[in-house]
Amino acid sequence: MPRKKNNLIDESGLTPVEKVFASEYLDNGNNGTQAYLKAHPEVTKHAASTCAGRLLAKVAIQRYIKELEQKALYAAGVSREKVISEISCYAFQKGVSLKDAGNKLAALDKLCKISKLYKEDELPPCAGEEGASVVVYIPQNSRFQCA
Repeated sequence: MPRKKNNLIDESGLTPVEKVFASEYLDNGNNGTQAYLKAHPEVTKHAASTCAGRLLAKVAIQRYIKELEQKALYAAGVSREKVISEISCYAFQKGVSLKDAGNKLAALDKLCKISKLYKEDELPPCAGEEGASVVVYIPQNSRFQCA
């Protein structure tokens, strides 16, 4: 039996619908269920969850998602060197309020995770996650200062 036109596999080893799934997966913040529902609106949420897990286990899908991530990072001008430069600027900046420093470093931490700059087994805990705590002593009526 001939395959439907939308099931044709290209050189990446993916069908057009699988490419839609991968693109939607990245666009919605890595929610496989929602990505599958965009690619297959006729299925139930439960089925979408199951099928998304199966698709995400496929090597060709994983490869394509990494390729899309790399293209997005390149287009945004994100590089290891740029992130290190930004972190250095914040680390050595004087007169930064604790709130501003925390916000900037939290954003850079997320960028590092997205950019895969951490080794998987060395990821620091995020605020709100188990094991994440920061203890800072700030004298009363004092402004946080970097050394």
